[in-house]
Amino acid sequence: MSMDNFLIFLQQILTMVEPENASSAALAKAALTSVLGLAKSSGKADAITIRSMMIAEREFEYLVGHKADYAGVPGEYQKNKVKRQRLAHMIVPSC
Repeated sequence: MSMDNFLIFLQQILTMVEPENASSAALAKAALTSVLGLAKSSGKADAITIRSMMIAEREFEYLVGHKADYAGVPGEYQKNKVKRQRLAHMIVPSC
């Protein structure tokens, strides 16, 4: 999985999750945890992407709490791209 694909996936999960619904948040986190496990076991993601996935999993509650900053809006391609960049700044490890 590439970093771009992961960011799109994460944004889609954040778009679907209902922060006030504990079941929805638990299902979303389970999906993220499953993809992280699959990425680790398959070896089909680079180290930076894996680390970003781990950060996203650890900080998931924060991301859900700030859903408006990261979630996509259907048809708003440019705005969604900007939100994915904001999401990347939050989870991509840097020096």
